[in-house]
Amino acid sequence: MFFCFKTFWRDVMSATKTWPIRRQMMVCYAMAIAIVLLLIITLMLSNLYFLQENTVSKIENTQGTQAVDNMNGLVREAGAYLYSKLTEVSVMGGLIRQMLVTMDFDENAYSLESSNITDYQHLPENCLVKDPPVYGNQRVCLRYSNYYNLSDSFDRNLLKKISRLNDIWWIVLALTHQIAIRFIAYFENADFLVIFPGTQLPKNYNPMDTVWYSTYIEHGEVSIGTTGYPDHIGNPSNTIISLMMPLYDAGNNKIGVLVVDLPVIAIYEGLSLVKYLQSGETCVVYNNGDILKTQGRGWWSNNITNMNKLSDSDFWKEVKKDPYGVHYIVINHEIYQVASYPVVAQTQVAGDDWWYLVMLFVKESEIMSYSEDSKAKIQEYGMVLLGVTMICSVITISVLLILINFLAKSIKEPLQGIIDFTEKINANATEKDNITINELNELKEGEDQVASLVKAYKTLASSLLNRQDNRVPKPLQVSTNRVYPLNELYGANKLKFKNLIDHME
Repeated sequence: MFFCFKTFWRDVMSATKTWPIRRQMMVCYAMAIAIVLLLIITLMLSNLYFLQENTVSKIENTQGTQAVDNMNGLVREAGAYLYSKLTEVSVMGGLIRQMLVTMDFDENAYSLESSNITDYQHLPENCLVKDPPVYGNQRVCLRYSNYYNLSDSFDRNLLKKISRLNDIWWIVLALTHQIAIRFIAYFENADFLVIFPGTQLPKNYNPMDTVWYSTYIEHGEVSIGTTGYPDHIGNPSNTIISLMMPLYDAGNNKIGVLVVDLPVIAIYEGLSLVKYLQSGETCVVYNNGDILKTQGRGWWSNNITNMNKLSDSDFWKEVKKDPYGVHYIVINHEIYQVASYPVVAQTQVAGDDWWYLVMLFVKESEIMSYSEDSKAKIQEYGMVLLGVTMICSVITISVLLILINFLAKSIKEPLQGIIDFTEKINANATEKDNITINELNELKEGEDQVASLVKAYKTLASSLLNRQDNRVPKPLQVSTNRVYPLNELYGANKLKFKNLIDHME
């Protein structure tokens, strides 16, 4: 390859030797600029390639780490929101529990008067209203509570004490109206329950058959929440959860359970603000894997009800093992990153003792699309940079060629003048050929070394011209005495010489 290049270059140099100096200079400079430009473009493309690869690699790593941090941060905020709402309800429930205990010590402790609490069939008509967004078509009384007795031998004395809370229930509900829709105080041994707001309960209603009661008993009659289930008291099309808190008497004996019903849709309304990218979806999962669902929400709304039923059976195990981490799962041929955060009760610790788990699902393809977008942007801006470089290079080359043209012209013209003048002298020009000192002085001198060359040539040529002018031809002088050549003299005087020779003999 080197030999071919050498041969090619030698042929080019041989072909250009006969060119005018101006053309040779232009070609040489143009080739030099083209080579420099080619090197610059090659360097730019190489730098662009390595910059793109390194940047995309860094972006992928950074984006992956950043995505995990962002998802963890968002799911923590969602968990904090849910925890605050559950704590808000728990605090109000604690207030009710404390009032019941205190009133058992002293009925006059809160200066609350007993009221005529009615059963579920005799609520005042003037207080019954419809509130479809929360209670469906069920009419409720937002001012009074009502009771439901499970036997005729229910504890009427305890019911009288509970009636003092009629002035408290509506305040508690007003403070928790953004999430709570119903309070139920069920007294097992007293065979009755109190519900607020006043509600006409279904016939043959038995609290022992409810989801909240079975959950309460299953977990040892401690404060606990339920999974989602239809609201059979109000609107069965709505899904609710219930929080249960045990009730105690003055002797610290369990006398019942306080239940607070919360609509799942109210939970999701607050969590809907927690969103990551376009595909990010937040859901709440109960401890047993049940997904708290609302109608038409999320990819899990129709085909998935429990995390244990996912195709990846180990996913839920990993989540329960590390509820604060980020995990991966494939759903419908799509990879998701899943961040989770447990909501722990005030009396519980982290681990398997949490009630609810907030989970944020985000498509891995959308997270990784940032690297592709970044790569495309780098390519786009790289091509713009390359285009700008090419334009600037063309402008620079044009300017350089113009300057080189002027430079070549400033060198060519003085040398061409020397050549022309020399040719006139070499042609044995005479005075009639207009070779004069003035013409010599008009030769352009150029710049730098060219000027020195022209000046030296002028000095040389001027001396030659002056010497020629000093050799003026003299007129030819004819001698009066003819000069004869030897042969002619011999011919003219041969007789004389012959006589002289003969005489001498």
